[in-house]
Amino acid sequence: MCSDNKKFLRLESVGIDSDCEFVVGSLNEIVKGHKLLFSVASDVFKAMFYGDLKQESPVKVVDLDPIGFKLMKQFIYTGEVCFTSAIDALLTFSAARKYLIPDLEENCIKYINGNIQPSEVLEFFESCKVLYISEFDGLYSKIIQEKTDEVVDSEFFLTSKTETIESLLKLPCLKLESEREVFEHFERWAKAESDRKSINVDLMPSYFNNLKKHIRFLTMSLKEFVSCVEKSFILTREEKNAILNNLIEFNSEPMPKCLSLEREQRKFKTSSVTPKDYQYKHKFIVSIDKLCSSCSTYTIPKFSNLPIRITFTKPIDGYICFHAEFLKNRIVDVIEIMNVESRLTVLAEEKRNNLVFENVFFTVLNWHNSDKHEMSFAKIPISRLRNEKFLRSTSDIVIIEASFNIKLETGEE
Repeated sequence: MCSDNKKFLRLESVGIDSDCEFVVGSLNEIVKGHKLLFSVASDVFKAMFYGDLKQESPVKVVDLDPIGFKLMKQFIYTGEVCFTSAIDALLTFSAARKYLIPDLEENCIKYINGNIQPSEVLEFFESCKVLYISEFDGLYSKIIQEKTDEVVDSEFFLTSKTETIESLLKLPCLKLESEREVFEHFERWAKAESDRKSINVDLMPSYFNNLKKHIRFLTMSLKEFVSCVEKSFILTREEKNAILNNLIEFNSEPMPKCLSLEREQRKFKTSSVTPKDYQYKHKFIVSIDKLCSSCSTYTIPKFSNLPIRITFTKPIDGYICFHAEFLKNRIVDVIEIMNVESRLTVLAEEKRNNLVFENVFFTVLNWHNSDKHEMSFAKIPISRLRNEKFLRSTSDIVIIEASFNIKLETGEE
């Protein structure tokens, strides 16, 4: 709330007895003031104007923005401050920190926590980095994760710095629908960045290598890959082939170093609150210290006379891997596409602590080449299971509830 008490500000506005000047920012904006009022508010100003090492007017202030400096002056003269945005409050916080005015710092923090908008959070993030302010690291990460859809629709998104986009892509949880949507927004930004910096089309794939490694391509479905990634200008043909082959068959060929090997889905928060119904469910009882090559098998019943077996296997690079195996037991003249939605829930003592891994995958069943097809569709890090929240009594047993929706499509070869 802004104060109506302007009596001290009027001293400056009408030029009454101002006895100091500040030259602020890169554009050398002049801010006039009164040494006594500044000195009462801050020991830094008191030493500056009345100490042994006092500075002569005008005082150059090169590391602050004029907006923040003038809002600090407003607080010094009236005891109150009126912000119009979280960015203004951040610039003022920087000034208050420099001149050791804790009451103003507190005002800035309170305003920012209560008023920062998704549309300004990326600019806020970049300003924090420039000003070396770390107090709000948790705040802007929280907003980006909870309001991602609004953040990527903001005007500032397409003009953001590379470091800002990388920070967003590293987040484990986003309010978007899928990894495909993550990639689509990243590609929008990459196109704007390419236009801005006149990057040659042949150089685009290598230019964005440091960012591509944060896209979880291997959590996409084949359908998503073909409709979205396959046409992208920021991946080479070699990279696209590697992703495609690993989506069809896990670990079928090495992935390029600039691409992620991550197969655990990001957590996506969507506007839908309706829980998904699954056709098939099964509980696996897993002994994490005694995993073998084929510890447990679940055969999905009554599905188009096509046996589907779900298994989990011995640890691979510290993960329990879940596989789907499709067996031919009938005459099939066409290529089929198997669509599977899976949800693996590691059950905790308290439901709110459950660990959930969701995935959607497609696999091509070409029965002309083989009578059996296999695919790894999910993996759970064993390190996350060694937690008293999941372990039963003092044993090494965890319970994993597996849920599936399955759809079989046919198409001509």
